[in-house]
Amino acid sequence: MSVINLCKEIACPYYKSSGSSGCTFYTYAHGCHLLPIEGVKGSEYFLYANEIIDIPKAKRENEEFFVNNERYQRHIHLQQNVEGWKETIKFPNRIIELNGKQD
Repeated sequence: MSVINLCKEIACPYYKSSGSSGCTFYTYAHGCHLLPIEGVKGSEYFLYANEIIDIPKAKRENEEFFVNNERYQRHIHLQQNVEGWKETIKFPNRIIELNGKQD
């Protein structure tokens, strides 16, 4: 049974795989809102799990969390409305939209 990087697998908007990799939302990934999912474990930088967990469910839960999260909404507002923000602050890495479309 192989172990997967769950953050990368679900394309979490705060997972950064280049440079200093890991979660840019939580100080440590083991504080993540997805840890209650059975089979998910946390490390300092990302979540991991074996390949038998329900990845589509984890992705849905993650997107629902961020769509309703005030900090995420503030980051999106800054990215879209404050000049220079998008160039200097590289998170979130993608935008989750309510209708399921993604940037």
